[in-house]
Order: sequence, then C-alpha cells, then structure tokens
Amino acid sequence: MYKPSVRVLLFDRLDHFLLLRVRDPARDDAAEIWLPPGGIVEPGETLAQAAARETMEETGIPIGEVGPLLATREVSFEFAGSLHHRKELFVSAIAASTTVHFGGQDELERRATRGYRWFATPSELDEVSGSTAPPHLRMLIERALSGRFTPGAPLRLT
Repeated sequence: MYKPSVRVLLFDRLDHFLLLRVRDPARDDAAEIWLPPGGIVEPGETLAQAAARETMEETGIPIGEVGPLLATREVSFEFAGSLHHRKELFVSAIAASTTVHFGGQDELERRATRGYRWFATPSELDEVSGSTAPPHLRMLIERALSGRFTPGAPLRLT
C-alpha cells in the first residue's frame, strides 16, 4: 500500500527554489539525491498542513499559502534498511524566510541530510552531482515557475 506523502516545491520571493541533498545513511555506497522537502501526510492532516509541518521540520522555514496539487507519482524505494511505498503529492509554497536550519529533523533525517541549496534557475540542476527525485524535477519546477498547470488536473509523473 502506498502511503501519501507531500513534496513541497519551495520558492523564495525571487523564484529561487530550495532542494535538500540527501543520502541513505544505512548504505555506504548510496548516491546523493537532490529533492524537495517533504514527508508523510499524517492521519487527519490536510495536504497544506502536512506541507507546512514537513517544511518546518526539515528546513526550519515557515511557509505561507500552499498552492494547488501540481503532480503525483507512486514510488517505491529502499531507505535506512526498509522498503517504502509512497504516493507523492507535489505542491508549491512561498518561503517566509531563506534561512535554513535542521533543528526540527529527527535523528534519521539528520543523518541523511548532507546539505541544501537555493537554486536560482532550473538549469542549475544540470550542474549538481547526484540525481534528482523525481527524475523530472526540472520540468516540474519550470512548469511551476511559468504557471503551466491546469487546476484540478495534476500531472501524473512516472
């Protein structure tokens, strides 16, 4: 069964976007991955509530209004020795600050997080080592920046 999780395309007021650089702490050979902040949608939480909570926990950044659902994908992956199945729900939000701190992360998140970066343009993703999750992250960010989404019809990513 796929657990719902939120991924937040977090933008500042200049349209820079934040990604976290993570690595599976249980595997010495694990590659680094760049991905938006996010995590499990807890029972009884709205998508907006989960986006605000997860962004605060993972980055220390409060967010304003959460945008509509932009895209979804179902993904299975191994992390910290366990197999996880997620239905990722992608939304956008504006950061109330650009100061990142990891004080709200749990022990596993602290061990997994290798850093972060505010990117000025989607093309900068071509310059980073490691991969992005989802693989189509650049396209998703470009569409979010240009407003090319149909309300009520999120993209289904593979």
